[in-house]
Amino acid sequence: MSEDDVLTVESADDTIHIRAVVTDEAYIKDLALFDPGLGALPFESRALVDSIGAENSLGARAWEITAEVPFNFNIEALVVEATDLSGRTGRFELSNAKSVNFSIAEGDSLREGQWVRDSGDMDISILVPHSAILPSQFSLRVDGEVTGDIGESSDDPLIHQISHSYEWAPGEHKIEVLLDGQFLYGEITLVVDSEVRLLEGIIFPNPFRNQALFAYSLTGQAVEGHLKIYTISGRLIRTLELDQLSEGSEHWIEWDGLDESGDKVANGTYLSRMVIKDFEGDELIWQDRVVRMR
Repeated sequence: MSEDDVLTVESADDTIHIRAVVTDEAYIKDLALFDPGLGALPFESRALVDSIGAENSLGARAWEITAEVPFNFNIEALVVEATDLSGRTGRFELSNAKSVNFSIAEGDSLREGQWVRDSGDMDISILVPHSAILPSQFSLRVDGEVTGDIGESSDDPLIHQISHSYEWAPGEHKIEVLLDGQFLYGEITLVVDSEVRLLEGIIFPNPFRNQALFAYSLTGQAVEGHLKIYTISGRLIRTLELDQLSEGSEHWIEWDGLDESGDKVANGTYLSRMVIKDFEGDELIWQDRVVRMR
């Protein structure tokens, strides 16, 4: 298994059978199996090589770990940890399949504290560890009020869904997914921004050889914008008009390393200045340095 996998079972009464092989070029002396929340779990181990050294507490370079752990809904993750004689620790973690993903309908996943529009549709995907947990056991609470939205099934018996239409005032809003109406299963806080803002952008790659991409996104609709490139001394060498000014999604504009005459600029550091104007006529400005290196 890889750490991208999650822990799932057939039913709440299942026992998890664990077998892990731990190897290192150095001697491994300390082994552990635990859950971050529940603490240490019992296990058995045997040396696969260097058995004489292991019997004399000197460690071994390969171990087999076995355990039987009754499934517990409150398990956060099963963690195998190994420490060698020099004190270096390796870790493998298999998380319990309990997670919630929030996204604007047909959009990217939302992050904690992310801004959103003041109205729209939200899709909530709920991962459960076994199919005995029914979609109808999940409900939604927004800003402390139960919305009446109930979980629904999907094509995957381990993934349930909730759809929620919202209309929010400016400010922070907390969305909570509840199990059986009382247990918090997942949550996120989102922000409705009353003003149009230029979110922090990125330049990639930087330094660049042939082209630099400037990524930016807006919290609202803008009317016009441009990106200007200057030398360190302040001389304007290129102006690029922005034709992507819609809110929400990430936009890109490319600078091909040419000046207004179509000549390649020399190696060195340049100043970039992006200016976007909103409907009120206010300017939103993002400035950064971009390096040309051939």
